[in-house]
Amino acid sequence: IFIVVISILLLGVSFLYAEWVHVTGGYLSNVQFVGNDGWVTDNYGRIRHSSNGGANWEIQESGVTERLYGVYFVSSTTGWISGNDGIILYTDDGGAIWTSQTSGTTDRLDVIFFLDSLNGWAGGSYGTFLHTTDGGGTWVPVSATTYHIYS
Repeated sequence: IFIVVISILLLGVSFLYAEWVHVTGGYLSNVQFVGNDGWVTDNYGRIRHSSNGGANWEIQESGVTERLYGVYFVSSTTGWISGNDGIILYTDDGGAIWTSQTSGTTDRLDVIFFLDSLNGWAGGSYGTFLHTTDGGGTWVPVSATTYHIYS
């Protein structure tokens, strides 16, 4: 029991001295980490990336100016981002280059999720719900609801 108590105390002290980094510039919408690599989306079409657990952030060019919402990575290199006007962006190099995928909608896409590098879903306003089985090469509407899908 002594070892358990000491472990809890040491863990508490490490949280006490942890430092949070304030990221500025725009409304930050979503964040995801895979190991030490993290990505954050904002309302100016910017993507911020950290390769050191959030200690430092750098802007990655998305190629769009619309608000970005959802972010999901299946590895430290392969990921997708969704946003206003049906935007879906894809990267296979950790975000150095982002490529647009055709979603087939102009509705806002608040959330995006992938089981693996092929099977994913995106959802958003007016019940828009999309599915892909080829990594986003094609997105197919799924009958869902008229309610907004946020998560």
